[in-house]
Amino acid sequence: MTGKAATGVAQVRHAGSDYAPAVSSDVDPRSVDSSSDEVDSNAPGELSWVDVMPECDRRLFAEEMSRLMAEAAETDDLGPVEQALREWRVTAEIHLDPELARRLTGPRSAHGERVPRPVV
Repeated sequence: MTGKAATGVAQVRHAGSDYAPAVSSDVDPRSVDSSSDEVDSNAPGELSWVDVMPECDRRLFAEEMSRLMAEAAETDDLGPVEQALREWRVTAEIHLDPELARRLTGPRSAHGERVPRPVV
């Protein structure tokens, strides 16, 4: 990342059974130059796609994001946070397609010889 970095707080809020990840910043969003390469105009203030995931995945998402954001605050490296967000968004998209979710999580059938269990 180049240029002036904004300082702020990233958090995952929990309200009842819903998790609402959000990023708050000390920078007034009206003061950010929207033509800057550093601004993602498609990034929502809240991650509404989290709502399509089942409760167990929302809980895992919140736990992972909390851990990764704490690590990012210590290391000043948002790479793992960005990667996890991409992966969780794909997970949410899978939940939107029941047929795809069934195919990815359903039982598997295999053809061929049985593979022996590894000896450790």
